[in-house]
Amino acid sequence: MSAPAAEVCWRRIGIRGDRSCPELERYVHCMNCPVTARAADELLDRPGLPSEDLLAEPDEGRHGPAGSSSVPLLVFRLGRERFAIECRDAVSVERTRRIQRVPHRRARGFRGLCNVHGQLRPCASLHLVLDLEAAASGESATCRLVVVDAGGRPWAFEADEVYGVDRVEPDRLVDPPATVARDASSCTGRRFRIANDWVAVLDRERLWRALERTLV
Repeated sequence: MSAPAAEVCWRRIGIRGDRSCPELERYVHCMNCPVTARAADELLDRPGLPSEDLLAEPDEGRHGPAGSSSVPLLVFRLGRERFAIECRDAVSVERTRRIQRVPHRRARGFRGLCNVHGQLRPCASLHLVLDLEAAASGESATCRLVVVDAGGRPWAFEADEVYGVDRVEPDRLVDPPATVARDASSCTGRRFRIANDWVAVLDRERLWRALERTLV
């Protein structure tokens, strides 16, 4: 049974439906049912779904000149720190929504599945993946869901705040301190300044590998 079919199942005869499913007596909750588990496994094991609307290029004047050498980056906050990803990897920025736990998936950093415009997306906690202090709860007025195309697989994560797109010229990018560069668990590459704050650019390949590890 596919993930959409499983969703219809629990909405129609499961805990969100009329509760007529005979398996409810045994499993109590649809999240404990092997049908849901199989659907989640199929979703997580198959290739990525097509990307939705990509973020628009930043307007000249608002985010700086759109020079051929500049790179548009989506800037956001996780806890007290600012990060950025390349806009080519960003699919959309959404309002937060409910994240549904997946049974028997307890890997650090993996939160579950969320519905984005009718498509189920695996959702990660970058706070945990990057070993940051605080974790987004989705309750803050500034909290947003960021959907990315992680090497062909769509992923979502909650950011405590999304600032928008900044076009960054190469000469603004500098290497991180040696202590950060030697950290084997770090997903950050180079960084740049916005006003008095440093923004760490997440290394796309290392980040994608870290996200995939949460599915193991």
